[in-house]
Amino acid sequence: MTENQNRLAEAAALATQFRDKRDAEPYLLERSADALSSVDLDGESEATRAPTQRLVLHAWLQLLHQIDDAKAIGFDPTRVPPRNVSPPQEDGRVLLPGAAPEQIRDPSLRETYRQALEKHRRDQINFNRQINLKKTDEYVTPFAEDFLRGYAQGRPEQQVREEIGNRVSFERTLALLKAISSSP
Repeated sequence: MTENQNRLAEAAALATQFRDKRDAEPYLLERSADALSSVDLDGESEATRAPTQRLVLHAWLQLLHQIDDAKAIGFDPTRVPPRNVSPPQEDGRVLLPGAAPEQIRDPSLRETYRQALEKHRRDQINFNRQINLKKTDEYVTPFAEDFLRGYAQGRPEQQVREEIGNRVSFERTLALLKAISSSP
């Protein structure tokens, strides 16, 4: 395998690892972007340059698709989950938020509180993942746009549109085409 093939394989493996693991960390997509960014098209022969360039383009588009696909619709980063869950009052006794469920004597209240704690834990994990996805998107997108600008040079716009096709969302396609058209 050539060095570029190794980089493409590494990028694909990291993206696959993210896709296949339900709660994988978005940093895997950043590492995948780093591998794609290190592909050296200038080192390709005349015969392999165009096919390799097309493979890299498709890998960037797949990466952007994975980011978009993992984002929660309607996510609002200003709606931070509360720090703790307040336990239920029991016989006038008030426990501090985040208290251990074992401190609640009533089994029914204890179970309700355990469920609330578990939901809160999942909400915090999901919130943090969405924040990390947003940061990953902000990290990856400029690299992908830069590659696409280089890819589009000397190619008819229609060909570039067809290459993008429906590999990413409509909104992402519009943003990518705008990034290409606004390039100097």
